[in-house]
Amino acid sequence: MKPPPKQMASKLLDASAMILRTDDPPTLADIAERVEIPRATLYYYFSGREDLLAFLLAAHVDEGAAAINAADDRDLAPVARLRSVLDAALAHLGRRPDVCAGLLGATTAGPSMSVVLAANETGVAAPFRAIVQAGIDSGDLAVPDVAAAVDTMIGGAVMAIIGAAGRGRDPSARSFRAELVEQLVLGVVKRPES
Repeated sequence: MKPPPKQMASKLLDASAMILRTDDPPTLADIAERVEIPRATLYYYFSGREDLLAFLLAAHVDEGAAAINAADDRDLAPVARLRSVLDAALAHLGRRPDVCAGLLGATTAGPSMSVVLAANETGVAAPFRAIVQAGIDSGDLAVPDVAAAVDTMIGGAVMAIIGAAGRGRDPSARSFRAELVEQLVLGVVKRPES
């Protein structure tokens, strides 16, 4: 895949909700018409629909990774750090429930989606694992498997956003994010011995 010019990329990212639609998914010809890009130009940069989806999802993952990185204050205690980073990730994803659904589809799609999964691994999962490991090292968090705990948090966040949007609740609302952050953190916080 050749990276498209910035103006074209911006048009495609702005049309993500339509492009990522899974019910009656648009063809590249439909997308070209909708975003006013010549079809031949779209085919020059993307070999097919899956290639375009991989580009869009990887770009959204990169945006999410930047939000996570900006919210990660390494001077905070691990639990506060985890809350801050979770809130940033949820704020980013909550504005894009269609991207959440696309990310789920990427896990079972073809080889083009390996770019998306690699970007998610590096930009999202790895920083979360580092925070959870810091929390285990400090004694504030307790999980038997850091990778599984992080996968559960990320998967839970994605599914909660899709579910909220499907029920007509605004997944970008501060109140929704606060509830979800607490639910996710409760799953990894060390509980006092009984």
